[in-house]
Amino acid sequence: ADDIGRVRGVFEHTVRTGLPYQTEFRICRPDGKVRWLYSVGKAWRDHTGQVKRLTSIIMDMTERRATEERLAQLIRQHEIALAAAELNPWSVDLRTEQHRTGPRDIQLYGEWIDSLHRFRARVLSEDWPQVDRLRDPAFLRSEQPLAIDFRIRLDDDSTRWISCVGRGVCDANGEPVELVGISRDV
Repeated sequence: ADDIGRVRGVFEHTVRTGLPYQTEFRICRPDGKVRWLYSVGKAWRDHTGQVKRLTSIIMDMTERRATEERLAQLIRQHEIALAAAELNPWSVDLRTEQHRTGPRDIQLYGEWIDSLHRFRARVLSEDWPQVDRLRDPAFLRSEQPLAIDFRIRLDDDSTRWISCVGRGVCDANGEPVELVGISRDV
């Protein structure tokens, strides 16, 4: 019942403008179960411009909606758990060197770590051998986690210890394509 007015408006708009439509709406089946439907369609006009018929395709998307809701719930749980543990997830596309920053980058590093250059500028040079282990091709191909600790220099010249766990992700040919991990202040 909640969707009737909105769906009626969608159909009326298509009849009035001739533009195709797409919409989602709920129906209540005779057994009382609610189903989500997706409909896409268009109006067909005759030579005078009058709408003579509407055609549409309707698909039951109840399971997809349930999956989307479950995924959103899992994402929320994941975000809450990461925040509670003060973990900062990150990743690096090894083909493009694109860094995907973590939500706690500013708290940990004082800036968004969106490139290897920014990261390298923060890590103390004497800790680079430890950090470079994360870039070792044999480690990346193993797809096994590696835990390291290193120090960074903050803008006020103080240092902070960071603990990091990362692992490589390989493509179907066994070639490393991504480095994914978490960091936290220790």
